[in-house]
Amino acid sequence: MAKRKPVEASQGAAADSLRQAARAGSSEGRYVLRLYVAGINPRSEAAIRTITEICEKHLEGCYDLEIIDIYQQPSLAKDEQIIAVPTLIKKLPPP
Repeated sequence: MAKRKPVEASQGAAADSLRQAARAGSSEGRYVLRLYVAGINPRSEAAIRTITEICEKHLEGCYDLEIIDIYQQPSLAKDEQIIAVPTLIKKLPPP
C-alpha cells in the first residue's frame, strides 16, 4: 500500500501564495469556497474537517466556506455539474 504525502508537504508554493493573498487583507485576498457533500456520513465529515483545518492554517480566517448537501440542494450541484462528492469549488478569487 502506497504512503500518502502529508497535505502540507504537497502544497509548497501554492500555500505560500494563499498566505500572501490572505494577509493582504483586500477583497482579492478573500476566498469563497463551496464544499459539496452527500449527506452526513464519515466521508463528508472528514472532508469538512480537513478543508476547515487547511483553510484556518493557510488562509487565516480570510475565507468563506459554504457546505452544500446535494441531497438537500440538488439544483446547486446540477448547476455546477457536480458528478462526485465530496467536491471543493473555489468561487473567488477567479483564476
